[in-house]
Amino acid sequence: MDPQVQSLDIFLAAYLATQPEAQALRSDQLQPKAIGVMDLVGLGLRTHGNIAHLREQFVHHNFDLESFDALRTFSLATGYAHMAHAPFALSAGVAPSEKADLALGRKHRKTCAFEAALCVDRGVITQDQFDGIETGVGYEDVGRGLLGYTHVFRRNFALIQSTTKLREHDLDAMQLVGERLVMIGTDRKAPQFGTPAETADMVLRTYSLLDHAYRQVRRGLIYLFDDQPEQVRALAPTVQQVRLTKSSPGTVAAPTGDKPKKVQDVAAE
Repeated sequence: MDPQVQSLDIFLAAYLATQPEAQALRSDQLQPKAIGVMDLVGLGLRTHGNIAHLREQFVHHNFDLESFDALRTFSLATGYAHMAHAPFALSAGVAPSEKADLALGRKHRKTCAFEAALCVDRGVITQDQFDGIETGVGYEDVGRGLLGYTHVFRRNFALIQSTTKLREHDLDAMQLVGERLVMIGTDRKAPQFGTPAETADMVLRTYSLLDHAYRQVRRGLIYLFDDQPEQVRALAPTVQQVRLTKSSPGTVAAPTGDKPKKVQDVAAE
């Protein structure tokens, strides 16, 4: 398989790109929230896929484009920071949302396999490009399989448009699910970057960046869909709407002695 879609590469690259900005945050800019870290990560990834087509409107209205563009990177970086800290955390059962993602991933991979066979049969993609794509049934296997298929389809997209029913938005959605599943499957395999306190600090810092970016994106969506609040909720629900439990092992705790504060004042959710 192409090294580009190996397990942790996409998360590590995002983490390393985000690390300087995360480390530069002051203590009064940290924003712990009562929501699981991986819940917010999944929310960020899904929202990125939902709103990609709205970028031109964000540019037109001079909204926070940096937050718009950074949403996916911050999501992946936060996921990686969580994985790096995971060996120190208590193990918990698989959340229902993760089981739903796995079922969806398997469905997407089945669709990809069908479309791949069709493309090979019609001579638009050679079979060797699909060789090595994961066929296992676990989280990481299904996720890597989806990333492998989407990588091949994107590389040949100009050739397959008249052959397959897949469109770019389909590939975007499948890639997001693939990334999420890889993240779940490798949750206890990430290398440790320091002590429990150090890794917890980086989770909090990347989480704070993601939380801020997500709020800024919602701020723009609220303006764009002023008379359609249900559309805002469909594209980017509030973190309160997806909160699972305050006792979740992925919940970020405030630093000892510090009062939680926002990265900066934004519109209330």
